[in-house]
Amino acid sequence: MRRGSFTLLCHCVLHAKTLDQALQRALRFLNIVLEDPKGHIEVADGLAHVVLTDLTSARSAFAYRTYWILLHGITCWLIGRRLPVIFLGSNTDC
Repeated sequence: MRRGSFTLLCHCVLHAKTLDQALQRALRFLNIVLEDPKGHIEVADGLAHVVLTDLTSARSAFAYRTYWILLHGITCWLIGRRLPVIFLGSNTDC
């Protein structure tokens, strides 16, 4: 991300009425700023899953974790508490 992008991301989500709206805004912003991976939310069984998809080749585990840490940090900041994280996926080695 270019310098200043994180600040703009925080401004985009700051006044969202719900956490869902904030996550949707954050993912839309990141999908514009970053070429890959693309993120979207899937909700099932009361859990929101942030799914990352590469349009080109797969990224390193560091890239995916950095994306999720950034998004998780913003959501925790917005609601004023730490949200639990559950990692799901087919590749448990990364």
